Amino acid sequence: PLLLLVVWKWVPERARRLVLGGALLEIPMFIVWALLAANVGIAMQTRLMIMALPISSVLGAISVDALAKTPEKPIHISFIVRVSIVLTMVFGLKETLTWFNPTSSYMLGKLSREDYLFNYLVSFPSTMERLGELPDDAQVRFLFEPRSYYCPPEINCVPDVVFDQWSSMVAPDFPPDAVFRAWRERGDDYLLYFRHGHQAFMDYIGHNYAENAMLPSALEEHLDEVWTTPDGRYTLYTFRD
Repeated sequence: PLLLLVVWKWVPERARRLVLGGALLEIPMFIVWALLAANVGIAMQTRLMIMALPISSVLGAISVDALAKTPEKPIHISFIVRVSIVLTMVFGLKETLTWFNPTSSYMLGKLSREDYLFNYLVSFPSTMERLGELPDDAQVRFLFEPRSYYCPPEINCVPDVVFDQWSSMVAPDFPPDAVFRAWRERGDDYLLYFRHGHQAFMDYIGHNYAENAMLPSALEEHLDEVWTTPDGRYTLYTFRD
């Protein structure tokens, strides 16, 4: 759509009215998204702007159509843009086929269910299976793990949906031991810490960095480790009496 700034003089009058209408819808979306992304780290995800894609497609199509009316000299902009679109589609198709290969292998029976789950979820399924060894009705609070599928039906899993279970609780006047006591009073029996999820959040998002940085030491200081998965990705903790 930004090409419209370059080819505006070649856009027909009727199409201009459509462009202005689309801009009135899309620009506020981007402003809100930018403000959210600046203040809430997880809001930087581009999937949160998927509602803008249909409008962008219409505006982009108008700009490409107008490009065909631009002069071929000194630079044939229309040709360059169309080649770029074709190359993008070719590389996108290659990436899609690369992703589809292991998936199709599973659908065609060439890959076992266990291998397929491991390829995409690593030790997550086996960790959930191991939680099934806990006493019935136990409540497990996840830290930096937003997924709760495959949670054994005999227990209750509390996923960390937006990675804020810890940072939303800890504060200067509410230290880690107070947080753990509050969770215990809410019925939690165990905490499942996803080490890789925590590290990825710190490296790429970094929201509430100071609060989240103290989590590993707080877990070691105030809780007891039950087990850690062989790959070190997950550690289950229980509360001290």
